[in-house]
Amino acid sequence: MDFKFKNCLVIGLGESGLSAALLLKKLGANVRVSDSSKADDLRTKIRILHNNGINQIETDKHSKAILDKCEIVIVSPGIHMDNFLVVAAKAMGLPVISEIELGYMCCEAPIIAITGTNGKTTTASLSASLLRNSGYNTFLCGNIGKPFCDIAQEAKKNDYVVLEVSSFQLLTSDKLKPKVSMMLNIDQDHLDYHADFREYYMAKAKIFQEQDEADFCILRKEDYDNYFNGMKIEAQLAVVSQEVTADIYLKGQDIIKNNKKFCKLSEINIANIKVAENFIFLAALARCLNISDDILFKTVRDFKGLAHRIEKVGIYNGVLYVNDSKATNVSATRQALKAIAEPTILLAGGFDKKTDFKTLTPDFFKNVKLIVLAGEARHKLREALEGIKPLKVVESLREAVIYARSQAVKGDVILLSPMCASFDEFSSYKERGETFIKIVKEINS
Repeated sequence: MDFKFKNCLVIGLGESGLSAALLLKKLGANVRVSDSSKADDLRTKIRILHNNGINQIETDKHSKAILDKCEIVIVSPGIHMDNFLVVAAKAMGLPVISEIELGYMCCEAPIIAITGTNGKTTTASLSASLLRNSGYNTFLCGNIGKPFCDIAQEAKKNDYVVLEVSSFQLLTSDKLKPKVSMMLNIDQDHLDYHADFREYYMAKAKIFQEQDEADFCILRKEDYDNYFNGMKIEAQLAVVSQEVTADIYLKGQDIIKNNKKFCKLSEINIANIKVAENFIFLAALARCLNISDDILFKTVRDFKGLAHRIEKVGIYNGVLYVNDSKATNVSATRQALKAIAEPTILLAGGFDKKTDFKTLTPDFFKNVKLIVLAGEARHKLREALEGIKPLKVVESLREAVIYARSQAVKGDVILLSPMCASFDEFSSYKERGETFIKIVKEINS
């Protein structure tokens, strides 16, 4: 699409929205921006827009007037499809696209697009390292690193872009055609945003719907069978699994590839990857791109893990504290609990994303000796978990950590893995994780 002289509206002035507006300006578009936040909260970004010649900026509200003579609308991640301006734009027949879609339209580099309910950030980081170790100039962006629009024109055709994408971004991405699409897993999440679970996983499916036979699609075998088997996937399909036979799968302690034993989990630095699934997907990516096993294993061995994802905080009085604040849904906590064999005190709760906690069963908490609940969702969680494990309900994260410490004995693990978003008490999972670390160190000093 030629954006020169086109009247474009960006809805939402987060990092991605700002990036989209600046890229549109470079492309010669007439850019306007609308954000419902107060001008004082956006003053730094407004200053950047003004410095780049973007002066039509609406704050504190969304008004239909800003759509006058508009030709295309770009939405930031997290802008709901029932947003007043989005609904009005669609009623006017205007194209509504994501910042990811805009970046794709302006990028000539092949894209490795990664989505899924959990593991996106870890797998994206590993994938970027794999490509860099193979000699490619690689850009890591999307939900991790820079917004895509920041680097879209910088990335060249011999480079690679590793793009972590959410269901929010995919919902308004109709042209995105990655060289490799990776769907890590599907489980309940973001049901406060999507109308239902089907809308959620159908949004995820957009990651492979524009691919052709020259592209690659990597899916978990179980998700392919449960959700996507009836869909036409033009890309070359690779299926992986930790539980059933697939192109690459885990059997006991062995990784099987192409029906042959590939390696043992003990041969790789799996401790810092947390779960075998990350390695299996990375191995599938290496196979698609003809990257050698030596580079694959080097990438895994060198990986240092990510902050706030099953991150060891320290051992105090024989008790290990683990920060898994990034676990904002049930399946992420399931992965964390699978990775820990010791008796565990689980700290859970936070902002509820309309998750059905009644699906949680005793086997989910096999190694858990106590669950301490805090945050907005604590009473809903208590109702769902009553009788499964001993419970303690408190008001705040600080109280949860202090109580857990009082109940822990040598050899236990105190695990923060909330199963919920952070927005009741904190601005982000990062702030929640950093607060947890600070509390742990304070009470054990």
